Amino acid sequence: MEVKRILVVSSIRPGATALYLIESLREAGHELRVVSDWAHSGVDRIAIGAFDAAGWADREGFRPDALLFIEGGTRLIFPRGMEDLDCVTAWYAIDTHLHLRQHLSLARLFDVTFVAHLEFLRHFREGEAHWLPVAAAPRLHAGPQVPRDIDVAYIGSDHRGLHPERARLLDLIRSRYGNSFIGRADPSRIGEIYGRAKVVFNKSVRGEVNMRYFEAMGAGAVLVTDCAARENGVEELFNPGGDFLEYRDDASLLSAIDSLLADDETREQIGARARQRVLSDHTYQHRARKVVDALAAVEHRVRPGREDYLPAYHLLRYPDAVLSEASRSLSGMRTQGDRNPVLALIAPCVCGLAVLLSWAYRLRYRLRHARLARKTAGRKTPG
Repeated sequence: MEVKRILVVSSIRPGATALYLIESLREAGHELRVVSDWAHSGVDRIAIGAFDAAGWADREGFRPDALLFIEGGTRLIFPRGMEDLDCVTAWYAIDTHLHLRQHLSLARLFDVTFVAHLEFLRHFREGEAHWLPVAAAPRLHAGPQVPRDIDVAYIGSDHRGLHPERARLLDLIRSRYGNSFIGRADPSRIGEIYGRAKVVFNKSVRGEVNMRYFEAMGAGAVLVTDCAARENGVEELFNPGGDFLEYRDDASLLSAIDSLLADDETREQIGARARQRVLSDHTYQHRARKVVDALAAVEHRVRPGREDYLPAYHLLRYPDAVLSEASRSLSGMRTQGDRNPVLALIAPCVCGLAVLLSWAYRLRYRLRHARLARKTAGRKTPG
């Protein structure tokens, strides 16, 4: 089956994996319709919560060859109605190292699951699943080469409550290397900042191969990272010690950084080799081709029922969607002739509660959206 028309559902915040994958699919000539809870120039429809993908596609006159849900962003949008689509359905599970139980439930709703972290691929035995690591976006590194005037860079969260060990290591780096950039930055400037960095520091959450591998190496900086779990496939992607350096404790971290800063030739060789490997094998163009090839080889067999969506909505914390599905199920029972008086009393109550929760959910979303927008606007970047 040829896959040319794809309906994408995802929360597309700036810097989200979905954004780069969508760009790569469009660059490859695929016709996309994109639904998101976050406004963006490439988005065709704004929606929140459980989004009726089949109903919207029918109203738009768009007949997709595939539906692709990409996890990430606010996590406040999810497709429903996939049983009414006449196309293969797939999703990209990016944070399985944090949400394994939730992901196993969601996978039952789709024909294909793409898993970002190889360590967890073995858990998705019930359906078709493929390893799809995150990657680099070449446009972030397309600017002219500039002098590397930052000794150590790290872009990301240094929240002490969420990541105490990472915060401690960042404090250590700040105290030893004054010429550093540590903190958050606008995603559009990741390539620029890492392009100026000699060394990029990384501390994973749970031994995963995260986006910083690809961002740092794609910019030609030398990545110094904690040891990824070998079952996460890092050795299938890169050559540890050749493409990047690893540390195991404070002493090995500082030793690695000191040696790189003192040896320009070795540092530049490692950085150039790593950049070449990333741009040759690990961009979102490469990942987009793998997605399309996998979708083309699969038939649409999974047609979830309402009972299949309910646990997914519960795990996603969509109470309005849970009650809406329950209301539809009760209404269906009455339509089929069930005259139970208790059912006649409960059905309209559940329906009304679902409507009220839906409005409350939308208010909650708008408040959260405004807060995230303020945080994004308030991020500072180096001059």
